Amino acid sequence: MAIEEKKFYILFSMVLIAGWIWIAFSYYSHTDSTVPCCAGGVCFFKSITQLPCPACGSTRAIMALLSGDIKGALFSYNPLGLISFSVLCLLPLFILLDLFLKRKMVYNTYRWVEACIRKKYIAIPFFMLLLFNWFWNIAKHL
Repeated sequence: MAIEEKKFYILFSMVLIAGWIWIAFSYYSHTDSTVPCCAGGVCFFKSITQLPCPACGSTRAIMALLSGDIKGALFSYNPLGLISFSVLCLLPLFILLDLFLKRKMVYNTYRWVEACIRKKYIAIPFFMLLLFNWFWNIAKHL
């Protein structure tokens, strides 16, 4: 069941704002020694299982990107951080473009991606890549 267009743009905008607030908090707490950094202790999955979740290291990867350490972001932390940061940077621009030009480019792209992921020949390799990334996170002791 597809989400309706207006709700989609509201939901995605709220998620983007929350993501930027998290990045700003993490960056500020990372660079200011007076603020205790809690980024390492917020993963509920890791606190329960003692294993990193599939997204563990994404915030640290984004912090590495903001410091100019692209190699560290890709190989020392979670490469999903690079994808997340790209989405956080590009999606607001495309949403604003849709708003000003009264287009549905972002919504139509979302619907297309949703339809593609429902196909087994795309979903299974995608899931396998995420699983491989998760095992890599576990092996790196993130």
